[in-house]
Order: sequence, then C-alpha cells, then structure tokens
Amino acid sequence: MNSRIEIAHKRLESALARIDAALSRGTTSGRPAEDAAQLAAQNVELREKNAEIGERLDGAISRLQSILDQ
Repeated sequence: MNSRIEIAHKRLESALARIDAALSRGTTSGRPAEDAAQLAAQNVELREKNAEIGERLDGAISRLQSILDQ
C-alpha cells in the first residue's frame, strides 16, 4: 500500500478511536453539545478523506488492471 494511504488510514483509525473513547467517558469540557459537534465535524472530515483515498485507490487499481490485461 502507498505510504501516504497507510498514514491516512492510521490517522483515520486513531481519530475514530479517540472519538469512541471520548464518547465512552463523556465530555471533558463540560459542554457536551460543543464536544459532540466538534467530534462529529472531525468524523465527517475524516470520512470524506477516507472516501477520496478509496476512490484514488480504485482508479489506481483499474489502471494497473488495464496494464496487466494488455
């Protein structure tokens, strides 16, 4: 796997683990709505990046498959 993709995947996994941990122990700032909104926004951003990486991987795989089929 491409090192940039591996790094992005590890970051996504780490962020999701932090979100899960934060939700498990409750909020730390005393403002649950703000904490939840911040975590939700971070989750959306990471999911979008993950989807983009997936699309790029699919394209690379397709190109490689085309080369191999020739």
